[in-house]
Amino acid sequence: MRYFTNVTEAGTVMGGDNDAVGVYAAPDSFPPIGMALPTSDDRTKPERWRIVLKQGGELPGRWVLIDREFRPAQ
Repeated sequence: MRYFTNVTEAGTVMGGDNDAVGVYAAPDSFPPIGMALPTSDDRTKPERWRIVLKQGGELPGRWVLIDREFRPAQ
């Protein structure tokens, strides 16, 4: 399954002063199905996110946010 957010920043969201964001099943869907919590402070690397779904709990691994889509971190 793919996961999205309503953050409008183009490209990769870098680490730093990010807040929790809503997680959506599609770019234009509503309401959010969960939330993503930032996990890093390093502004030189992509932010890594923990995704917690309302139904299903926390997804395994960490995720990066690129063009509004969460993708598994390498």
